Amino acid sequence: MLFEHDPSELSVWISAIPRAHATVSGPLLTVQQIYLLSFLDDCFKRAQQFPYRYIEQLTTLVPDYFSWSNSTRVVSCVLMAVLEQFHAKIVGQHLASDAAVVILGYLRRVLLGLMGKMDDDKFLEAVMSRLETSVKAAQEKGQERPGVETLIGAMRHDIKAVFYATGEAFDEAVDFPRLVDEQYVHLLGQS
Repeated sequence: MLFEHDPSELSVWISAIPRAHATVSGPLLTVQQIYLLSFLDDCFKRAQQFPYRYIEQLTTLVPDYFSWSNSTRVVSCVLMAVLEQFHAKIVGQHLASDAAVVILGYLRRVLLGLMGKMDDDKFLEAVMSRLETSVKAAQEKGQERPGVETLIGAMRHDIKAVFYATGEAFDEAVDFPRLVDEQYVHLLGQS
């Protein structure tokens, strides 16, 4: 049910899972996968249990954005469960900063994969705003959250690079993102 609208979207979610490469392997990769898979297990269970709640949240995040007549342009309601649980766990201090960075790194790769379904950046900007709101709420409770804001900034840069690289929106040179964990692995050392 979670990917009925577009079965090919499941491959985006699966291919975004961290894999071993030159800078991330062994115990570090195992820790990353444990954080991530535990978090995703909870999100997928919630989305499966309450799909209509998350579908409603998906459609109200940016009203009239998705065309339900073209279901391949719609994203899975799992994304809303991820945003909800990220907020709840980071604000409630149930998620360490290094685990948050791993989850955001995964979400970054998922969003890059989903950009092919988007005509513009409106929905992705709403997702980024939701993530920023979560981090600000955690910081207002006295949580530093090192590396998390940096990664969210990198995610915003990805969106800008994909949707505006050919336009005049850039004041600086654009480095297109690589879909590997090595871009944020240094953030784990900051926490």
